[in-house]
Amino acid sequence: GWSYLEVRVHIEEDAPELRFYVYKPKKKKMVLDDFHIYKLPNKINSKTNQLEGIQKVSLVVPEDDLIKVAEQRKKAFDDKILSKKTKKWIKVEANGKKAKMRLKGDWLDHLSNYKWSYRIKTTQSPFKEYSITNPISRNFLNEFSAQKIMRSEGILTTNYSFCYVSTNDSMKGIYGLEQHFNKDLIETWKFGSGDILKYDENDIWKIRKRNNLKDRHELNYLACSKIISYINKGTSEHLKNNGKTLDILKKSDFPVDSIFDLDYMAKYCALIDLFNAHHGIIWHNIRLFRSDSTNKYYPIAFDLSTDKNSLNNELLFQKINQQPIFMGLFQNEKFKKKYFNQLKIYSSDDFLNRINALLGEEHKLYSKAIHQEYDSVWIQNESYKERAQQIKLLIQNGLKDRLNTLKF
Repeated sequence: GWSYLEVRVHIEEDAPELRFYVYKPKKKKMVLDDFHIYKLPNKINSKTNQLEGIQKVSLVVPEDDLIKVAEQRKKAFDDKILSKKTKKWIKVEANGKKAKMRLKGDWLDHLSNYKWSYRIKTTQSPFKEYSITNPISRNFLNEFSAQKIMRSEGILTTNYSFCYVSTNDSMKGIYGLEQHFNKDLIETWKFGSGDILKYDENDIWKIRKRNNLKDRHELNYLACSKIISYINKGTSEHLKNNGKTLDILKKSDFPVDSIFDLDYMAKYCALIDLFNAHHGIIWHNIRLFRSDSTNKYYPIAFDLSTDKNSLNNELLFQKINQQPIFMGLFQNEKFKKKYFNQLKIYSSDDFLNRINALLGEEHKLYSKAIHQEYDSVWIQNESYKERAQQIKLLIQNGLKDRLNTLKF
């Protein structure tokens, strides 16, 4: 049957020409229909108006530093990836207060057209440390919708929303706005005190840079990665204790109940499936909140969507071999039962109707702002309704039995 294919390419501005080749590995006949090439605009639409109710971030950047950032961006395009060398901090003003900022992201979608993604540190609102992100990089409204619904179900998130950004009074348009991992973010959760931890991903990016952006699958990056704390930096005993636990997660046979809250994890994994948000559970994208009160670890919903719409219809349990950190969950009978029940709830018509109500006016406002700036061809439809139908079909076709007999 017919299927939709899309490729997004980031090129240098001075590329003299583009050539497209179609590779067909099988001998079967293939037909391409409605082939189009679209170019993202290099400047904001002059008719774009700033809508009331959307936050604003006004940046003042010295001209010399703007040149430095442009040079860092060119270096990233030369390397085909952002590295530490292209993420140097510069002094700026953000909303009238002293601040510093740097380029952020790993891939070049964060530097496409006239919108470049930044990490900003300041003492002023909207947050003390936050990111402004090219909305393409998080698939426009997809990240916002997924995080808002997950937050309504008690899942920890980075409170993703949108803002208007200007640089030296030059309007850059709508951006994603996201809190960074620090104590201020923890306070918004009202979940008590704790730490935020991640696996160090520096080595994987170093190797990708040296290996023409490709992974070396014979190397176990996760097994070699150390543990990094966002909160207790330099506290060796604290990191030693957490490191032992997070090292256990690298193996599939760990005591699930003592590390995770199974009710939380069932909701989290089922919602990851509903929103096709599997990008957020790749090991180097995972951020874990370790609660001081429960001594358990809670994944934070973050970096769920990308600029590439996933064509993979599989659920988490179907590709769990690719996600070793969560593999142990699917060997636990209590978790599998809870996960199945949450899939039933989240794929129900009642819950889908609740999503529409929960997204509400805020979603409509952001949608209007995005459509005002971008041609609709760039804005991919949110797919959670189609995903819910896929989940229902799996349930009807014996999903419960498949989970019960799941083997690794």
